[in-house]
Amino acid sequence: RQTVRARRTSHDRRPAQGRAVAVQGQYLQRCSFSCVVLQQCSLLYLGKSLKWLIGEIGVVEEMIQKKAPSE
Repeated sequence: RQTVRARRTSHDRRPAQGRAVAVQGQYLQRCSFSCVVLQQCSLLYLGKSLKWLIGEIGVVEEMIQKKAPSE
C-alpha cells in the first residue's frame, strides 16, 4: 500500500518557530540597546544644558547684586 503525502505550497514555507523567535529576540535586543543609548545621550545633553542654565542664572544673579543698592 502506498502513502500519499500532501505537498507543501510555496506560501506555506515559514521559518521554523525557533528561528522566528531568535530573529524576534535579536530585533528586540537591538531596539532595547538603541533605547538605552538614546536615553544616555538625552541624560548627557540634559546634564550639559542644566549646567549651562545654572551658570547663566549665576551670572544674572551677580548682575542683579551689583545693580542693587547696598543696604
